[in-house]
Amino acid sequence: MRKKPMMISEFFHAVDSILKAEGKIPAGIETAQPCLSSMDRELRTTSWTILHTAAYGSNEGICLDLAIQGRIADGAEGRFDLGLYRTLSTHDEDMYAMAKLGADFYMTGLRYLQDHFEDFEWEHAQICYFCSPVQEWPSDCSYGETVKELEDRFHAHYTWDFLTDEYLGKPVSKKRFPVRAVIYDMEKRKEKEIRPTKEEIKVLWDWFGDIPMDPETECLDEAFPHFPAGTHREDVWHWFEYSFGISVHDLMYGDAD
Repeated sequence: MRKKPMMISEFFHAVDSILKAEGKIPAGIETAQPCLSSMDRELRTTSWTILHTAAYGSNEGICLDLAIQGRIADGAEGRFDLGLYRTLSTHDEDMYAMAKLGADFYMTGLRYLQDHFEDFEWEHAQICYFCSPVQEWPSDCSYGETVKELEDRFHAHYTWDFLTDEYLGKPVSKKRFPVRAVIYDMEKRKEKEIRPTKEEIKVLWDWFGDIPMDPETECLDEAFPHFPAGTHREDVWHWFEYSFGISVHDLMYGDAD
């Protein structure tokens, strides 16, 4: 993983090297270089695409101009020169070859961007939610301005306002309830795992205590929150113990406080 953002010139050379290795650079290329005007600009986001235009040069030959269009960093959005290829020939077949090179650079460049996604994301932070303490792949991910904002977003799941707004009196949720999250600070390249506090788990437990239940079957009369009505209460108990590492006895008798 990179320790600093990639420059536009580095990106040009990376894609150019792949094209050379794959034998996709046509014969007769006299010039292949990044553009000096923006070569030292950093690529800090993935919110951009590649533009390519093959045309006859103003003086001689055929030139393939490459550019980046979009937002490459906060406060840096627009069109940025990427690089160029030039051949001195002006034959029709050479124009076709340069146009094909532009398409190859476009596809290879975007594929490189996709394969090295994390190397191009350096702004804000990302949070990934997990619905099990041992789940390897996240159930959902989203971005935010700061790590603190994303921490607050996770802990908000364990507030009465969120629970009542999202779940109370509504059909069973299609998304399972997040029991932990991992926040990735793009700028510092650091991960931080967060879990609910004991007080927050108690809020969720108290809400479970308000769910009506059939006294004979001990099954839920309403959904909670991803458990449908009809679920036996002990299944929910097991979920609390497994997900949060806290016993039902502690939740019932206040030892969790």
